[in-house]
Amino acid sequence: MAHSVLLPLKATKQYPPEHWTAALERSGLRRCHLFIGVDHDDQLWWHSHRAQAEAALERAGIMFTVVVSPETQPAGAVCAVWDRLARTAVLEHGHVGWLVLFGDDATYEAADDEWLDAAWRRAKSNEGGKAVLLHPIDAAEPSLCTFPVVHAAHVLRFDSLLPPCFESANQDADPFLHELYRRVGALDVLHDVHVLNAVGGAVGPEKYTPPRYDRLRPSRAAVDAALDEWTRVLRACAPGSLTVDLVVPSYRCDAQTLARIQRAMRHDLAHGMLTIQVDDPTSARLREVLALRAHDTRVRINFKNIGASATRNAGLAECWAEVVLFLDDDVEPKPGAIKTLRSALAAHGERTCCGAVGTVHFPLSLDVLHEATRMSQILTTFAWPVNVFPKEAPWGVTAFLGVYRRHAASFDPEYAKAGGGEDLAFCLDVKRNSGGLPWLHAPNSVVVHAFWPRAPGLLGVADYLSHFWKWTQGDGRLLDQYPEHVYACWPNVVEWSAFAPLACAGLGLKIVPMLAGLWLVELACEATDALRGPHGRHLPPGRRFAGATVSALVKNVIDVGHLAYFLRRGRLDRLLCRFDWFVGVHEGVVRGERRKFAIRSALWALMAFAVVMHA
Repeated sequence: MAHSVLLPLKATKQYPPEHWTAALERSGLRRCHLFIGVDHDDQLWWHSHRAQAEAALERAGIMFTVVVSPETQPAGAVCAVWDRLARTAVLEHGHVGWLVLFGDDATYEAADDEWLDAAWRRAKSNEGGKAVLLHPIDAAEPSLCTFPVVHAAHVLRFDSLLPPCFESANQDADPFLHELYRRVGALDVLHDVHVLNAVGGAVGPEKYTPPRYDRLRPSRAAVDAALDEWTRVLRACAPGSLTVDLVVPSYRCDAQTLARIQRAMRHDLAHGMLTIQVDDPTSARLREVLALRAHDTRVRINFKNIGASATRNAGLAECWAEVVLFLDDDVEPKPGAIKTLRSALAAHGERTCCGAVGTVHFPLSLDVLHEATRMSQILTTFAWPVNVFPKEAPWGVTAFLGVYRRHAASFDPEYAKAGGGEDLAFCLDVKRNSGGLPWLHAPNSVVVHAFWPRAPGLLGVADYLSHFWKWTQGDGRLLDQYPEHVYACWPNVVEWSAFAPLACAGLGLKIVPMLAGLWLVELACEATDALRGPHGRHLPPGRRFAGATVSALVKNVIDVGHLAYFLRRGRLDRLLCRFDWFVGVHEGVVRGERRKFAIRSALWALMAFAVVMHA
């Protein structure tokens, strides 16, 4: 079988011909035909290394052909050299075997020298001759597909190895080919074959040795356009499924939970890719997280704590799949959750939706504060009610959210590190990028999110409630960023309480009875709404009533946070303003909120009148 090794070469004293000839022999590539690509002005090659190479290759019994690059080709354009060598091997020499993308500083390590022929027999047996891509494991960074091996049928199908956008590039050819064949499920991961790359390759999860040339990448837009075009050609003869990359930002570095996400991905996806973006480089558990690295799992480490938004952007920048799925690092996907979400997107397509919103369930709890959180309705955005949103969701939380990468936007790092708002802003920006396509609701795609832990006592309660306070310090920015979703409303109890001291001072009334009456009405109304709702019914009656009452406290922590946010910024114009969390998808929400607070304002006014009359 005529296998070919494609070697772009820049003659250097560091890697003389004897070095890479020996590397070919150690790699089990002695019986392959070597195609060497050299620059027309490579003086060291023409004056010295050419003769050394001929002698070394003759001693090793390796057939070779030298292909000279044209004068117009820029130095270091490795991708163009690989492409020219591939076309020479297949279209001119008629080779029909594997094309090994090699380098003068690379070596394959395999227990069996016949690994290339074994992969050929496996491809013939399993795929009926269908072209596949061999993915050796990078010894330094296993998630990288470096120096892959391509079937000669690839060149016959496309008339080239790479699309024209790689003509002047020396980067991204490997991930391009990897993603292309991932889209038709035609990857053969060679777990027993490791590739070592000395210069320009990874020597650790976050560190790279300096390359010999500046890293020259084609524009991502051009690469994506070429991927789409070549995918259509490949899928016409080898149907595949949507490729999915998972991005999980992690400050907690809980390796056990991350491992569960990894297992769920492997169960649901044949060729998924998980990116764990660590936002705490000083974590004591970093070693455990790094142990998760594999051919389908990369771990990246931020140089410092940069916040969830910037961390998700860093993970998104490394994605090549058609769909990017965001998960929080404290969720556990239920069996089939990832597959179900991918199937929902595949059934609709990127021309009819911009992404899909999964469902985030919180487990039933006997803790009154946990159930009060559920009864307060502030978790509605985690699990949209199916009877209200059977097919379309307003937006989704990043605990479980899938987006077509074509429509993806960047997360706004201006949102507070521990605050909220960035997920809604992202969803609105994605929808805008897509030309207004809706978010698909995938209610049967479920992950489980544990309730936030709390310590006993009042300090534990305060710490627990501070979590929701922090949300407000981020999502307050939404009112300025998306004024089209802002509406005026009657005052809530927090705003009434802020006005009450002024009113009492003007009327000569005592403030305590007035505030007590305001909050008595609020507690009664919130507890009634909570008890009428579906939540907390597993609790004993006394604890359920307590949870319903405490739900008013949980909800109003949010309202206090919003008021504090605007007062701190001197934005008094934002008082009596609300953000439509349903972003216009459900028209009755704004009317319902206005009616609700109009009724409560009437009750508060009656209460205030009673207090005045009693005084």
